Amino acid sequence: MAPMMKSTVMTKSALTAALAEACEVKRGVIGTALSTLASIASTEAKKNGKFVIPGVVMIKTRQKKATKAGKRE
Repeated sequence: MAPMMKSTVMTKSALTAALAEACEVKRGVIGTALSTLASIASTEAKKNGKFVIPGVVMIKTRQKKATKAGKRE
C-alpha cells in the first residue's frame, strides 16, 4: 500500500467560501445548504444504512457483533 500524503483538511469555512465563489452565491446560503445536507445524510444513513451523493461519496453503516473477551491465564 502506498504511504499517505501529509496534507491539511479543508475546513467548513474554507469549503463554504470556495463553493460560494464558484456558484456566485452568498456564503450564508452555502452554509445553510451544507447544514441541510449533513442533517439529511445523517437521517438517511440511520434509516437505510446507506447514503449516496452520486459521483462524490457513499456512506454505508455496518453491523458487527461484539467480540467476546479473551480468557486470562
